[in-house]
Amino acid sequence: MGYDRKLPSASHVLTHARAFHLQPGFKLVGAFDPRPSKRSRFERDYREPAYASIPKLLREKKPDVVVIASPTGTHRKLIESTLRLGTCRAILCEKPLTMNRADSEAVVRACRAKKTSLYVNFIRRADPGVLEVKRRIETGRLRGPFKAVVWYGKGLLHTGSHFLDLLSFWLGPVRGGTLIARGQRRIGNDREPDCRFAFKKGSAMFLAAGNGHASQGTLEIIWRNGRLSMEKSGAVRWQPRARPGDHRPQPRIETLPGDMRRYQMHVAEQLHAALAGQKNILCTGGEALHCQKWIHGVLRYGC
Repeated sequence: MGYDRKLPSASHVLTHARAFHLQPGFKLVGAFDPRPSKRSRFERDYREPAYASIPKLLREKKPDVVVIASPTGTHRKLIESTLRLGTCRAILCEKPLTMNRADSEAVVRACRAKKTSLYVNFIRRADPGVLEVKRRIETGRLRGPFKAVVWYGKGLLHTGSHFLDLLSFWLGPVRGGTLIARGQRRIGNDREPDCRFAFKKGSAMFLAAGNGHASQGTLEIIWRNGRLSMEKSGAVRWQPRARPGDHRPQPRIETLPGDMRRYQMHVAEQLHAALAGQKNILCTGGEALHCQKWIHGVLRYGC
């Protein structure tokens, strides 16, 4: 709840608490946090109870949706506790789903067994600019084959996975992964290797920019008919390719309409659509697991 606490709610929705509080299809009913100061702050801001016990929260509130926004190493335990103690319809988990493939497989199986929908909070999918790119790909306005370069930092599993999910959303499931350079920097069980991932109509190079480097968190895709880029801010830009032999100025760069200042509201809207049985673009637990298998393959075996 802290990212947007001091920002105006009319223009910034960066947290789960604010998104579910403001989205008219939901009612924020409570929270869990082990720290008394955080619980007190939540209760002051949202006028709903904050609990020191997850079982008590689930028994008293019986939520339809549970958000897991805790450290990654706790995700499996909290998801399994939620399934055991509650009857929620959906779980929205922060990325990465877990720190290892076995744990991710276990929680995906457990949610399926309980018929609880599991989604992973890859926020870029819900941004209007990203959805416009998806539409242009589907209508043939962006023509393959393509080649992409991603500059990332803070770990392939933690941050690089955002871009692997985004490319999978646009271009279909990952079909292969190759380690190029193992990289020296470790972040817990995560690493920052240079690697290549393959898709149906092209491939993407993932390059570790290094901690704090200005380029980390950017994406560039060269299509047959132009260049698409995503800046660190989330801005998406498209520049059509000039025709061969055309000496006129380069075609004008188009900035696609995005809204990364309200990214969590867009996720909440997509979740509301999912619960209503409508079409949505959220990343499912199964889709997140597929990407994670390829990431762990690169991190562990280089294949």
